[in-house]
Amino acid sequence: MEDQNINQQQGIVSEVGINLITVGERHRKEMGNIHALSDSIGRLGLLQPIGVDDEYNLVFGYRRLLACKALGHKTIQVKFVRVFSRLQAMNDENEIRKDFEFDERVSIGMAVKEEWHSRLVNGACLQCSDKYKKI
Repeated sequence: MEDQNINQQQGIVSEVGINLITVGERHRKEMGNIHALSDSIGRLGLLQPIGVDDEYNLVFGYRRLLACKALGHKTIQVKFVRVFSRLQAMNDENEIRKDFEFDERVSIGMAVKEEWHSRLVNGACLQCSDKYKKI
């Protein structure tokens, strides 16, 4: 564990053993579709690291942590953060964000579908899973 302490600087992203993460009290009770998140992480990788303090206490990213565990990951990318209040950080990370508006969701959905179709037509997606070949 000593060699991992070298990277425990604010904002540094490191790969750590998933079993090192301590999950304290969580206020989110409904986890949503963890299976869909696991599928996404399986396809694209973990796009955003989870946040932990210098003692590996989870600050944010519980759903991502659950999804990576469901995938059988032994390690996970973490961002070391120092915050005055883990509760405030948890709140802000989940509340002060902007979901797509309806028309933006339609637009990105269509763009993704067109991109996959183009890749399939051009033969650039030879290793795509069957799930995406049906788009």
